[in-house]
Amino acid sequence: MFLLEFEGKRLFREGGIPIPIGDIASTLEDAIAIAERIGYPVVLKPQIPGGRRGRAGAIKFAENEDELRKGFGELIHREIYGKKVEKILVEKKVDIKHEYYLSYMLDFSKARPICIFSSEGGIEIEEIAAKYPEKLMKKYLDPEEGMTPYIAYEILNSVGISGKDAKKFVPVFLKLWDVFRSRDLFLAEINPLVETKEGEILAIDARVVADDNAEFR
Repeated sequence: MFLLEFEGKRLFREGGIPIPIGDIASTLEDAIAIAERIGYPVVLKPQIPGGRRGRAGAIKFAENEDELRKGFGELIHREIYGKKVEKILVEKKVDIKHEYYLSYMLDFSKARPICIFSSEGGIEIEEIAAKYPEKLMKKYLDPEEGMTPYIAYEILNSVGISGKDAKKFVPVFLKLWDVFRSRDLFLAEINPLVETKEGEILAIDARVVADDNAEFR
């Protein structure tokens, strides 16, 4: 079961993972009201399963209401990769200092969860692996032990992040693991996980796949 971005972010927020402020809009009036509430500039993100929306030119930015009206009109009811856009996530635009990648997924071939982290994010994981192999770390986890602070520091250190810089990422490692485990997920991906210019760590995107048998949760 593929969750939409806003549904995945709802799980992240419930798990204590910081996300940008925003809300979901189905109409232009909803979008304008959300933008007025959270303040400009905002990002408009169509809600379809999967990723690569940026490459399709489907992520819009608005500095004011006129730009929001234009961007919303270009996105709503548009088909992207064969999926019709019915909902748009309106979020506060974030001043990004750097982008990272973090995910947990279930490796069915080994029947074990794996944590993947990269000090470069914002592009598909396959592209990260091809372009920045030295910045990518994969770690299989004991399902009973899960993620621990020690393992998180080990992963971060392996890609050159240490000390105070590493410390602020560890809570996200632990909280994302709790969401992955407690919600019966096959995939919990944050790409990008960003550090803002103010020093915050935020989950800018969410790609989540859940076990169909856990839909009741």
